[in-house]
Amino acid sequence: MTTRERIFQLMARSGYTQRKVTDKTGLSGATISQYLKGVYNGNIDNVEGTLRDFLDRETERAYWRDIKVNFVPTHLARVALALISATHDFGDIGLIYGPGWHGEKHGAEGACARQQRQ
Repeated sequence: MTTRERIFQLMARSGYTQRKVTDKTGLSGATISQYLKGVYNGNIDNVEGTLRDFLDRETERAYWRDIKVNFVPTHLARVALALISATHDFGDIGLIYGPGWHGEKHGAEGACARQQRQ
């Protein structure tokens, strides 16, 4: 399947528009439009490389979205999950910190130390 066919398939499956593909790839709207029409005259290797990277990221996102993780759905867990999801969607770097995380770290270190002594 060609890169172009894979983009059309992704757009049909996910409801992505050309604008969404533009936003997620950093390519111009004109480039995406011309590429999808099959009339793009620029450096096709660069465009297809960028689109393949995008398709790989979207495939990985779909894979992880389908994995069901069990956790206690507390208010804090929902807030943290929303933050992590938004950070990932925007391709940004996020940091979650606070006293709760520090305590868990020491709890894990203590558990490891106890396990080693046994």
